[in-house]
Amino acid sequence: MEYLGTFDFTNATVTGVGFAGWKTIGSAGADYLDVQAMLDGGFNQGILITDVTEDSDVVVPSTGLFIQLAQFNLDMAANKFTFAGAYSLNVEGYSADLSRLTFAQTVTNNDLISGNATARISFRNMTIDNDSTQTACKVIENSNGIPFVENVRVECPNQFQCGFYTTDIEAVFNNVEFVTGGSSTSGCIEMIDGHATNLTFTGTFSNSSLPVFLIGGSQGATLKGLIASGNMAITVQGAASVSDIQFAGALTPILKLSGDISNSDFAAGVLNNNAGDGKFSNVSCSIASMSATNAKTKFSGCELSGAAQMKGDNMMFSSCAFTGNVTTTSDCDASSFTGCHFAGTLTVNSGSVRNMFANNTILGAVTLNDQTIMTGNVVGANAGGGAATITIAAGTDSVITNNLVDADISDSGTTTELSGNRTY
Repeated sequence: MEYLGTFDFTNATVTGVGFAGWKTIGSAGADYLDVQAMLDGGFNQGILITDVTEDSDVVVPSTGLFIQLAQFNLDMAANKFTFAGAYSLNVEGYSADLSRLTFAQTVTNNDLISGNATARISFRNMTIDNDSTQTACKVIENSNGIPFVENVRVECPNQFQCGFYTTDIEAVFNNVEFVTGGSSTSGCIEMIDGHATNLTFTGTFSNSSLPVFLIGGSQGATLKGLIASGNMAITVQGAASVSDIQFAGALTPILKLSGDISNSDFAAGVLNNNAGDGKFSNVSCSIASMSATNAKTKFSGCELSGAAQMKGDNMMFSSCAFTGNVTTTSDCDASSFTGCHFAGTLTVNSGSVRNMFANNTILGAVTLNDQTIMTGNVVGANAGGGAATITIAAGTDSVITNNLVDADISDSGTTTELSGNRTY
């Protein structure tokens, strides 16, 4: 995929900047008053020399459209860039602090780009300011072009679906910052396929079931690098591969995974995994609720801080560290914990059945209120001799074998199988 995104400022001079064959756009002294006027004049390369406001849609020609914002603002108002075919639109500025592209749709489901599914849309080195007052007024969606977005700040309205939506594997987002418009801001980037690196989300976004960031599709969308400073909801689904996420605020992602999340830190965030396969590798997070019914979600080498309330079936934890107390709820069945370190207590609640704990270190007391398999665990202080042990509640049916405990096991179960356990 090739984008004509770098301008050659060498052969002609316009307001001190070299351009060959480019027309100036602006007020006094410019060749044309706005972009569409330049196109009507038969030219498709223009540089702004003042702020410009378009008074109509801009019709991109088959030869493409190239706009250099310089240090000015191109205000599209409620107008659009429109395409009759698979043409190219290339808008570039000097930087996000100097160059701006503004639009403000006033009717629901109106986007800045109204094009062709295979049109090439490039935005580089600029701020895109979406001041729309209605929902679902995006910069671009999948039926209107393939986005290439680099070194761009996106200022979002306090609305749903306000950014980019793409299903094309060739979509690229690199070094893009999204600035919230408020706690209802969502749909900033919905990338069913494509590739993203170094995304930043500044401020507090929507933290509901409507995702601020969504990634995942059948062809393997990728994200490497995401930083968020406040609350926001994310969805990772399909065959997505996600790594290097850093969240400073509370996070409530709805993760429908068949891909991976790795090398990430969710800080104080609450991680809620809902109905999807997938794998977490080397992830740090605070888990208040894991909901993954029949999802076979895998956790490897993760650190889970705070009080962890496990909800979900068929989860697999290996070589993980739990820094607080852990409770399995009645919604947690047939999950396994192997080679993990529990710094606090472990409680299996009534209705939580057929969970297995093998070869773990559990520093706090263990309470089993329903059917559990425990084998090869060390329960109690590292040096032994404490009061921590395994307590088996009345009416339970568990298998407890080959564990080392600080104090004698307390068994009130109905048909508990006890063998090979030792007190030290």
